[in-house]
Amino acid sequence: MDASRRRAGSLPRGLSLNWEIVSEDGDQFLSIPDEFETLSQMSIPGTQNLDDDSDCWSLNQEKETLEKLDPQEIKMQELIHEFILTEKHYCLVLLTIQQLFCDGFSKFFASETKLRGVFIGIDDLIQVHTSFLDELTTRQEQAELTANITDILAGFFGNSSKLKQMYGDFCKNSDKALKIYKFYLETDYEFEKFINSCQKNPLLKRKSLPDCLLLIEQRLIKYQLLISAMLKTNKSDLNSVHDSIKDILFDVNQQIEEQQNALRKVEICHKLDDKSYTIYKGHQFSKFDMQAEHRKLIFEGEATLNDKALIRIVVLSDLIVFLREVNGRYELFMPENKIGAFGLDRVLVRKKAGLKSIFYLISSDKVNPQIHELHVLEPKDVNVWIKAIQDHSLLL
Repeated sequence: MDASRRRAGSLPRGLSLNWEIVSEDGDQFLSIPDEFETLSQMSIPGTQNLDDDSDCWSLNQEKETLEKLDPQEIKMQELIHEFILTEKHYCLVLLTIQQLFCDGFSKFFASETKLRGVFIGIDDLIQVHTSFLDELTTRQEQAELTANITDILAGFFGNSSKLKQMYGDFCKNSDKALKIYKFYLETDYEFEKFINSCQKNPLLKRKSLPDCLLLIEQRLIKYQLLISAMLKTNKSDLNSVHDSIKDILFDVNQQIEEQQNALRKVEICHKLDDKSYTIYKGHQFSKFDMQAEHRKLIFEGEATLNDKALIRIVVLSDLIVFLREVNGRYELFMPENKIGAFGLDRVLVRKKAGLKSIFYLISSDKVNPQIHELHVLEPKDVNVWIKAIQDHSLLL
């Protein structure tokens, strides 16, 4: 891909990167055109004169203007100003990532296709956020005082499916992206030089590549903090916006948890002995049954079973199984005179009275009912275990 190619929603017309290796004081670094080095000159919607923007709205206002407003109105103008300013900064970071890292990967490491997976979806993020920024700054420029932006916020965060998909995909990929980055940094000297050169560029403002990944991951949390501050000043208008952000965050966190559990399930099954089995619904249940795609890992943890054996309890989407570790491998474990797997739809969990670190796992199966006493290491874990099992059993 040509590094100078303009993508929708990215660089303004007439601006492209012409990469060149130059030397300064004996050090080589990546040089880019002068017009791209000063962020304030980039005519991205809403970022004109960025360097002139004060962090404080009231410092740029005439005394007469401030005297016409009550403290609450001034506070809201400050918060709107802060929101738009942080969105400008965020868009500039996204563009810097795209132009400095992504296009740099394409130009200098075209054969290393894994690097394309570091900043996945960056073009979509830029398109969505620059459009959002354009709406905000257009409203800001319409009058001396910025009118209520609740309708713009509601429109943006109301498009929750797009935000859930973009940030879900990016955050789920974050660990993999970091591993790719570290692999090339440790094994490819040319890549190390490239990264060092990028980090000398003023565009990054001393941010490392991992810092950039983290900044995008945390953007939704930043929105929640900004809207929460606005909510204290204008409660009636922003409740639905705040609820939308919480819903998006919850969904993204769920996506991350599901992916982490899927990877952990693969690890467990890889470590599970092929010949090991237990009994489930009158039939042998083995590693290959556990690997079934429809069985999702919900929760896992260690506990002492019936005050005897240290086991690992694995809660899958339809059943619970007991494992024990033997010589670095897992085996499906069957307690004496009992089975080691039972349907989640037949399970009850109860705390043991007077003992915070013990609870009962009760199978109400009509054919083979049983009860197990589980002792966890930390009392606080009991509530975590009970909630994880109860929440999912209610869905069956």
